[in-house]
Amino acid sequence: MVKRSGDGDLTTIEAARLLGYDVQTVRRMAREGRLPGTYRIGDHGPLRIPVEAIEATLQPVPENGTAEPTGLRARVRRALGVGGEDG
Repeated sequence: MVKRSGDGDLTTIEAARLLGYDVQTVRRMAREGRLPGTYRIGDHGPLRIPVEAIEATLQPVPENGTAEPTGLRARVRRALGVGGEDG
């Protein structure tokens, strides 16, 4: 399981590791509003990303879209300790 920050939400490093992205990519996604609920601790503090925002990025895409990488959702759920089967 991934060690999570003390407040229960993920740091950009934790989110990047889970998603297999570079930290700068996660920061850009947050800045662009692609990780809903992301917030800063204080005016200039570090970003925190809700687990739900990570899960939302893993939602199935429309039939005409591109499929997510095989096993990514299951890997993230296992790392976060989220119950339920992939599906």
